[in-house]
Amino acid sequence: MPWHTIDGLFFLSFSFLFFTKEKYILSVIFACIAATTKQSFYIDLLVVFFTNLLFYFYQIKNKLIDIKSFKKDVFFGLFVSIVLVFILLRYQIFENRHFFFAQTHVNNSINNFIRAGFKDFLFSEGYFRIVLVIGISLLVFIQLIYNKKIKKIWNLIIYLALFLLYLGPLINYFLIKSDISFEGSKTVFLLLIIFFIKEIITHKISDLKKILSIIILFFITWSISLSWGYSNVLLMLPILLLAFNDEFKFSEKLNFVVVILLIVLFFIYRFLSPYFNKNILEVNYIFTKENIPVYSGMLISERDYQYIKEAQKLNNKYKNIIFLPGSPIYDVMFDNNLNRSPWEMDVEYPNWKKDFDELSKRHDIYYILDKNEIINSKQGFFKSSFTQRVKQEKKLIDSTDFYYIYK
Repeated sequence: MPWHTIDGLFFLSFSFLFFTKEKYILSVIFACIAATTKQSFYIDLLVVFFTNLLFYFYQIKNKLIDIKSFKKDVFFGLFVSIVLVFILLRYQIFENRHFFFAQTHVNNSINNFIRAGFKDFLFSEGYFRIVLVIGISLLVFIQLIYNKKIKKIWNLIIYLALFLLYLGPLINYFLIKSDISFEGSKTVFLLLIIFFIKEIITHKISDLKKILSIIILFFITWSISLSWGYSNVLLMLPILLLAFNDEFKFSEKLNFVVVILLIVLFFIYRFLSPYFNKNILEVNYIFTKENIPVYSGMLISERDYQYIKEAQKLNNKYKNIIFLPGSPIYDVMFDNNLNRSPWEMDVEYPNWKKDFDELSKRHDIYYILDKNEIINSKQGFFKSSFTQRVKQEKKLIDSTDFYYIYK
């Protein structure tokens, strides 16, 4: 699950909760809010809308609707809608919708959607699937040797897959000394879909509300993976697992232990392998006591601290600056370049040509290029044509320990 889906997932959690509580209007409203945070959540909005509609008519048909409760939902839904309209008007969101569409429309978005939403699920994770097939074959072999039917064979297969998924990276880290990376979440997701379909066909799950609830969870899990940057469904799998009927669970105590173990595991993984950083034990950390926007009061690495302090000095010296090939945090820190994408990769910045041409007309802009780019701005999927144009067409006027300054 990418970090940039957390806000949308927060609202979708409420949408799902209100569906289970049969608060149809509120469920749809929170799905609408979630849809404003990420393009893939448009899908969840449609799914939530139609599942609520379907279940609503199902309850009307079976005379299960509580009219008083429904009237309260309508009243509260109107109240939330009025608050949202006020926010739209107060912050002129509707008037500035062209900025939203300009920064979210990417030319190759359909291709990325097909790749991240379907191809990666069906044709990736080959190594993990080979190991999983070997494990399943051993289970079947043991079953044939003892000529005894193993109870809950599907449960064992999925638990085996989860074991390989969550503990595999730790084993690799200590035995092979490889970086911690997760492979197999999409395979487990597909196994859960197959299991869910099997449960419906065999009538082990027959309650319409439960079926629709699990469908919503599947779509939420799938939609958070629709990302070219970090396509993963890892964190949602335990929730999906616990959503199935009680026959899938060994015991409530075991499920609780599994959840606690997973939380502990993720703390260990992030401790050993922070995002874009070295092992936490190998890095010196500094507590930022001085007034640094965003970072004040935070514990950060010594290298990041030096980067930030130098960036702060450059901002005080040059004022109108753009950090390249992508440092969104600096635009937030220094309140620069409003209504412009601060992540200058082609795949994230569909209108970079227009912006570059407009900025080139100005003579007060300084371009600050990171000497050690975290992405290859020249080629590859994450290339930054904006950065390359700056290198080719602008003049190098100065450099510091961490940055080149162009104008």
